[in-house]
Amino acid sequence: MSTKSFLLIVLLSLSSFARAQKKWGLQECIDYALKNNLTVQQSALNNKDSKVALNQSKANYLPTVNGFGTNNFNFGRSIDPFTNTFQNQQIRSNNFGVTGSVVLFNGLQNYTSMQQNELLYKASEYDLNQAINNLSLSVANAYLTILLNDEILSSARIQAENTKKQLERTEKLYNAGSVSIGNVLDLKAQYANEQLNITNAQNQVKLAYLVLWQLLELPYDETNTIEKVAVDVPKEEPAISTNALVTSYSARGPEIQSAEIRLLAAQKGLTLAKSGRSPKLTMNGSVNTTYSQSFMRSTGYDYLGTRILYFDQNNVPVTAPYYSSTGTEVTPFNQQLKDNLGKSLGFTLSVPVLNNWQVNNNIQRSKISLERSKLNLNQTRNQVYRTITQAVLDLEAAKARYAAAMNSYEAGNLSYKNAEQRFNAGAMNFTDYTVSKNNFMRAEATMLQAKYEFIFRQRVVDFYNGKPITLQ
Repeated sequence: MSTKSFLLIVLLSLSSFARAQKKWGLQECIDYALKNNLTVQQSALNNKDSKVALNQSKANYLPTVNGFGTNNFNFGRSIDPFTNTFQNQQIRSNNFGVTGSVVLFNGLQNYTSMQQNELLYKASEYDLNQAINNLSLSVANAYLTILLNDEILSSARIQAENTKKQLERTEKLYNAGSVSIGNVLDLKAQYANEQLNITNAQNQVKLAYLVLWQLLELPYDETNTIEKVAVDVPKEEPAISTNALVTSYSARGPEIQSAEIRLLAAQKGLTLAKSGRSPKLTMNGSVNTTYSQSFMRSTGYDYLGTRILYFDQNNVPVTAPYYSSTGTEVTPFNQQLKDNLGKSLGFTLSVPVLNNWQVNNNIQRSKISLERSKLNLNQTRNQVYRTITQAVLDLEAAKARYAAAMNSYEAGNLSYKNAEQRFNAGAMNFTDYTVSKNNFMRAEATMLQAKYEFIFRQRVVDFYNGKPITLQ
C-alpha cells in the first residue's frame, strides 16, 4: 500500500470518527425531536387530514359532472332501441353522455359545513402546538437528567480517586510498620464500594441517554453525547402570582384554544344537523347520444311511379311519387352520434318528510356532542389551573429543598474535610471516617438532585409564562 493511500484511509477514518462523535445541544435536540418524534408526526397528520376536510367542504360548492359510455351486444330475440320492435339478431349499441348537477339551496349546509371544518382545522393546529410543547418540555427534562447524572458520576469518580490515594498512602505506612493491615483492608473495601457507585452512576447516565434518544427517535449510540454546559441555579425572582400566570397562559395556551374552538365547531355541528330539515333544490342537466347497428339508411332509390294518398273534398285523388330502396347500410357511427344528440335541463326539489328519524337523531347527537365539548372545555381549564398551580408549588418546594440540601452539603463538606484531616493524622478511626464520608456523598447527591429539580421546575414555570426553553 502506498503512503498516499494509507494517508487517505486514515483521513477517512478520522472523518467518520468525527461524524460519529456528535455532541447535541438542547435546542438541536428539540428541533430534531420535533421533526422525527412519532407523536408529533401523528398530530401533524391529523392537522393535514383536517386541512383536506376543509378543502373538501369548499369544493362541495362546485357542481358534480360525470361522463359515461356503454358498449352493448344483444344476442337472439331483443328489442331494437330505434324501432322498439323485437329482432332476432345480434345488435351492437352504444350510449354516451355527460350528466351534471349543482345544489342551489340545501339549508346552507355547505356553508355551515365549511365553517365547522375551518374551526376543526384551527383546533388541530393548536393540538399540534400542544404536542410540540409537551415534547419540548420532555426533551429539556431528559437533557437536564443527563447533566445531573453526569455530575453525580463525576463526584463518584472524585471520591473514588481520593480513596485510592488514601489507600496507596496507607499501604506505604503499613509497609513501614506504622499502621495495621486492618486499615488497608478497610480502605480497600471502601474503594471497592465507591467503584460500585461509579458503575451505578454510569448506568444511570446510559439510561438517561436512552430516554433522550427515544424522544428523538434515534437508536442508542454511546458515541453520541450532549454538550456538557454549566447550568446555573435560577436567580432570585419576585413571587409568582398563580392566578396571574393562569390568566396569562389561558389566553394563549394551545390546549385551551383547541377546546374553545372545538366548542364553536360543535355549535356549528348542531346548526348543520338542524339544516337537515330544510328542502333541497338541485339543478340537473345532461347531454347524451346513442349508436346502434340496427339503425339503417338507404344507399339508393328507384322511381316506381305514383300512388294515391287520399281524395280531397271534390273526390279528386291526391298522389305522390314513391320509390323503392335499392339497398341499405348501417348509418355511420359519427352520423348517428350527431343525429341522436339529446339535451336536458331540470330542477329537483326534495322536501324531507319521513326519513327513519335520521334528522332528529342527528340533532340529538349534535346536542350531546355540544354538551360534551362544554364539559371538555371546563375540564381543560381546570386541568390547566391544576397544572400551573402544581408547577408553582413544585417550584417553591424545589427552591426550599435546594436551599436545605445546599446547607446540608456545605455542612457535610466541612465535616468530611475535618474527618479526613483527623483520619490522616490518626486521630479518628476508620469507621467514623467512613460514616462522615458517606454522609457527605449522600448530601452531595441530594444537593445535585435538588439543584437540577429546581432548574427544571423554574424552566416549566418560565414556559407557562411565555419564555423559551433554554438552559441559561
